[in-house]
Amino acid sequence: MILTLLNNVIFEIFKLENFLKDSTILYRLTLIPFAIYNSYKYIRLTDVIKMLRRAYLDQKILVVDDDPVNTELMKRILGKNGYVNVETLIDSSLFWEVYEKYEPDLLILDLMMPIKNGYKILKEFQEKNKDQIIPIIIITAQDDQNSRMEALNLGVWDFIGKPFHYVDVLNKINNLLDIKGYR
Repeated sequence: MILTLLNNVIFEIFKLENFLKDSTILYRLTLIPFAIYNSYKYIRLTDVIKMLRRAYLDQKILVVDDDPVNTELMKRILGKNGYVNVETLIDSSLFWEVYEKYEPDLLILDLMMPIKNGYKILKEFQEKNKDQIIPIIIITAQDDQNSRMEALNLGVWDFIGKPFHYVDVLNKINNLLDIKGYR
């Protein structure tokens, strides 16, 4: 009874805040009150909301683009929308070093970069990480159909042309994290 009541209250609060966007979260919310109730006798709902938001926005995102303006813009967009673990990389030759150290949950990649372009990184990614599922979004000015098809054939989950609207990027990031099962 207490668990059902707590679950219903949490659901209503998140509905009001437009926080729930799909049934994946709804399923996970049914598990959280049980763990919380068994761990603590009393807990404030605001603390529950904070814990859920932290898990939602704590995913690691790696942005790789040779233009520092683009990486800083993406970091600011993500930061203003609550994402706290955003790493940027300007020198694509250091990709594997940073990738292995940071272990991102999502990768945002430009295609046109000197030294090691996005296609080369994608090909290496396919060879090295056959068993690992990492959502990859391409954001590039190279927005023709051939570029899209080649990138998608190399395992890219989504493709965004520049210039882009930040809402589209955020929606795609949120959707890919949903699909991967992080939210």
